[in-house]
Amino acid sequence: MPAPRRSTWSGGRRAGLAIAAGASLLLALVVWHPACALVVKALVDPVFHSTSIGATVACAALMILGGLSLALDRPPALRASRGLAAGLLAAIVAGNAANLAAHLALLRQQGLPWSMAVYHWAGDTNTYSYLLHSHAGKAALHTLLAGWAAPLLQGFDIGGGLAAQLPAAWGMVCAAALVLALLAWAALLPAVVVAAQPTASAWPAALLFSFCATNALKSIADGGPLTYRFAQVMAVLLWLLPALLRLGPAWRRTASAAGWSMLAGSAALSWHLAGPQAGEALGGAATTLAILLALAAWSWQANGLRRQRARTVALRVACAGVLASGAASLLGSPAALLLPLPAGMQATHCPPAQPCRRLPVGGQRAFDVYRQLGDDPLKPRQTLLADFRDDGETQLVLAIQPLRTGTDHGVATGPIQVKVLQALPEAAGVLVAARSSDMPRIFQAAPGPFSAANYYVFLHLTAATLRAQGLIDFTMAPLRHGQDALALGLGARPDAP
Repeated sequence: MPAPRRSTWSGGRRAGLAIAAGASLLLALVVWHPACALVVKALVDPVFHSTSIGATVACAALMILGGLSLALDRPPALRASRGLAAGLLAAIVAGNAANLAAHLALLRQQGLPWSMAVYHWAGDTNTYSYLLHSHAGKAALHTLLAGWAAPLLQGFDIGGGLAAQLPAAWGMVCAAALVLALLAWAALLPAVVVAAQPTASAWPAALLFSFCATNALKSIADGGPLTYRFAQVMAVLLWLLPALLRLGPAWRRTASAAGWSMLAGSAALSWHLAGPQAGEALGGAATTLAILLALAAWSWQANGLRRQRARTVALRVACAGVLASGAASLLGSPAALLLPLPAGMQATHCPPAQPCRRLPVGGQRAFDVYRQLGDDPLKPRQTLLADFRDDGETQLVLAIQPLRTGTDHGVATGPIQVKVLQALPEAAGVLVAARSSDMPRIFQAAPGPFSAANYYVFLHLTAATLRAQGLIDFTMAPLRHGQDALALGLGARPDAP
């Protein structure tokens, strides 16, 4: 019996073990040390759009799997590698298509326009989903993890807000695609190293492949095919894999044409729909492009002085962009949460079924304030942080679609008052105004470091008011701009801030 095929990449097995060990240490720090988790999350976010500790844990788990795959050092033969590459691409496309189709099916089922951003609520659990960042595929995580892993996933969003609204088949399709894509990437990774081995580009080629493959398969649950990074990483995969697996010119041209078509279509749709999120999407797309350019330039074996200079310039520019993005991420949430709060800052804490209370928190760390009040510093639900001079009336107009109702416990005594404005003209739900006059203003001319977190808290408090009035499961779609009002069949956005 012939011995298993192995690569001769120098130090490959040791590198794989080192990656797995380092990622395991990172995972332990994220799970057991909250402040470290915050910093690691900020560093991982520009690379994998990791907006929560749960996503950061998932990224560390992917690194462990990739390291173990390299440590095993058993690359498949060329024919098997081509089959794995086809399976990887097919699973990614099928899973992301199912994510998008499930999102659109939910909106159609609830009579909402396809351009609306929607929060799906099941009790006090919510899952956000939007055409350009669909989370309907998180039903896959619910299918795989709900039940047996529930004690380990407290506070993690695994699609519980919308899983019950989707037929089980959607979750199973997304789950199968996610698992198949994950296994295909891990099995193919050593073959990518072998294919790039004759040159010094084994490391950058493996990193480029892994960055693209893991971002694309992650979108099956988190993002969908229209998220800002999907088309970019798929286009690079369609260019990289045919070259590494020595496919013919016709295959390479076809794959490149498909990649360019995806890029053009995604850019056009994002430009049309991004709206208020355009800046965030553009920044994320620029970071993704910088990472891709840095890895591609690193792996480029340039011949000739002119090409070597071009490679050096491209690598320096791309690395500067990546470093700038990482620095901006670190100066965002971690700096705001870990540095002392300025004088005059107050915490407004609104626990369930209790009146809100104000606490002076100047000089304290926001991270400590949130934790002392029982909140998640990254995604608080009950605590708002703002300068004491920022009090004022806040109003948010929302489309509410009741899905399951229970007992009306009377008008809620919390800080949010919900008033029905009118029935939606083209859907079964209602348009409501959520108002508060004794809390910090949510909408300000110049957003502060806690504006997004305060908005998230406002939505949670509004949902609590709706639950007190008898709603159990429902969808909540904020009217973000005039286009949302027009999409709902309203002539203008009524009483909007």
